[in-house]
Amino acid sequence: MSRAVAAVLALAMFERPTAATAQRLSDACPAAPAPASPETYLEAGRAWHSWRATNLSARGPLAAESALVALRALESMGNDAALAELLARVQGGDSVPELLAIVARHEARQGRWAQALSAWRRVLALSTAPALREEALVRQAVAFGALGRADSARAAWSRAAQALPGIADWLLLRQAEFEDDTIVAFGIMAGMRTPGARTHALERIARRRQSEGNLGGALAAWDQLKRPLDMARVE
Repeated sequence: MSRAVAAVLALAMFERPTAATAQRLSDACPAAPAPASPETYLEAGRAWHSWRATNLSARGPLAAESALVALRALESMGNDAALAELLARVQGGDSVPELLAIVARHEARQGRWAQALSAWRRVLALSTAPALREEALVRQAVAFGALGRADSARAAWSRAAQALPGIADWLLLRQAEFEDDTIVAFGIMAGMRTPGARTHALERIARRRQSEGNLGGALAAWDQLKRPLDMARVE
């Protein structure tokens, strides 16, 4: 406590309460901080406080923009039941890319891959935000794979790799998983530049050769990786 505040409080104990005394106390004591906004809570990682601050527990339709922060908070909390209830009240969400992304992720978590894929396509058609488009490209590829659409998944992983050069090697590894042609798959994996991705690629090449009965090729790949235990299994 500062000397100024202590002095005012001591004076107040002996003074008769007056308007002047009250004013001096008010001037000496700092004002209580204003409540944080839902956005501020969310940025600080306090999703539950953000959700409570939005005060959207009442029923009735909602505009997409007014529900967006609350939806982000519920998603961050992992509360899919409340998220689904709130999404059902939102109107006009099919034209808001960030809200569509929340819908897509929710559908994917529920295993509704066709709906998730549809939402990601809509995001790509509407959004100009680089980060959101990059996420949509990757998650769209995942959805194609989950739906068993190998050709589409292969093409989608290739597009994602072109859009995200920093992690292209890892995305191309996913593409190689959907390549029926072993030579093409190995060609993709042989071009890995990132050390970690190159190691993963060699492991996949070794296992794929092994599963196809090419034991000599598998042995050579395990030898490159210096994996004597795996070499012994093949031998």
